[in-house]
Amino acid sequence: MLLFTITNKRNGAKLYPIGSTCVQKFGRTDLNRQVTLYSDLFRLRAAILNNTQITLTSNHFSRAMIEYLNDEGAFTPDRWDSDGGYAFMLDMFNKHKKDEFTRPQLSKITVLLNRKVIPFVLADKSLG
Repeated sequence: MLLFTITNKRNGAKLYPIGSTCVQKFGRTDLNRQVTLYSDLFRLRAAILNNTQITLTSNHFSRAMIEYLNDEGAFTPDRWDSDGGYAFMLDMFNKHKKDEFTRPQLSKITVLLNRKVIPFVLADKSLG
């Protein structure tokens, strides 16, 4: 279970802790997505810290997580990609037959995971 803080936008009052199970009972799709995203991010971070091999599969990622990583700055522009590899990672994640990745595609995925995604997740302040 994750714990959230809810802030009243009118008076600034904060309510903590609110468990993820309670947040989901609010019936708000946006909050449910956020709970799912942070749960997935915590699982990814735990896998990284446990030295699990991280692969670009639904075992570790979701489209929402890849989008979050991009929005939060994990995919910084570099000399190869102006979007830092975001579109490539999303395209590769969306492929149904991951066993058909080419060797260059696998190499690029590995580089992006090891140089951008994993360091970003480990340093992400929102994960504590």
